Amino acid sequence: MAKLEIPKQTSYPSELAFQVDIENFLRNEKFRVFSIRDSRRVTMPGWPDIFAWRGNKIIAVELKMPKNKLTADQITVLAELKTAGVETFVLYPSEVELFKSQIKRGEPHGDQTEDEDFNYVWVDWYGYLGIARPVE
Repeated sequence: MAKLEIPKQTSYPSELAFQVDIENFLRNEKFRVFSIRDSRRVTMPGWPDIFAWRGNKIIAVELKMPKNKLTADQITVLAELKTAGVETFVLYPSEVELFKSQIKRGEPHGDQTEDEDFNYVWVDWYGYLGIARPVE
């Protein structure tokens, strides 16, 4: 049985630095990236921080610093986007390396990997599953 390699934990001085890192990573992976620093002023409350697409793959990423939780508007919008076929993520700094590896492998975040020891359990206090599972 292969040993699970725990990804290193990433930390950021601010949510802006977090967002810039994820945007740059996605652009490097050939995604087109649309992002808004504060969606309440531009689109609608609850719109994800990052909306990106590559070919027929569309993802929405809501970034959360440690201890921050989804708002009711964010829960609603992410659920609606998921219903529309968009792959949705709630991403905390502690899951960045897992997120990046999944994107690089082209793996949907709800699918199992070949490593049977891989742990997909992460749930925020709203009961919405984070990076390793789709928002339900």
